[in-house]
Amino acid sequence: MGLDILKEKGVALEKQQFTWRDMVQPPTSKQDDDAFTRVRILLMNGLESEAVRFSHACARMNREDDDLLPADLSPIETTIGFEQADVSAVASMGIMQALADPRTSMSQCLNAIATAELTDNAGWELLIDLADELGHEDLSERFIEALTNEQQHLLNVQTWLSDRIMAKL
Repeated sequence: MGLDILKEKGVALEKQQFTWRDMVQPPTSKQDDDAFTRVRILLMNGLESEAVRFSHACARMNREDDDLLPADLSPIETTIGFEQADVSAVASMGIMQALADPRTSMSQCLNAIATAELTDNAGWELLIDLADELGHEDLSERFIEALTNEQQHLLNVQTWLSDRIMAKL
């Protein structure tokens, strides 16, 4: 079942889940917070940075895209674009919450990161399939190179997680 943009109304402002006050937390202190908390924050920053690099890489690989909104973009098309970014943000909140939760162990954090890496890999695989189907061999080659990098990220996280679990046995 696809998205019917003519029937979707969006979410009213007062019914939206998160406010800036909910999302912005007090900064950490190297004197007051434990090392595990700082590690989780660093890992999350890495994930967010990777997401930004991913979106920029996609833009670089598709030169037809313009960073500016086209003049003929309707208000509904603009709204859909913003809501798609919102869906991604909400989906990633689960991983961010798992990493930020003080009850989460290092193994659980690595498992959450592995989930994000699996999602990244699947995204690149989809882009490769789409580029191949549309006959864009040059894009497909670039996406394959990006997928190779993402596969290495996944392998790293899986190795760290495996080492962590094996150390406990």
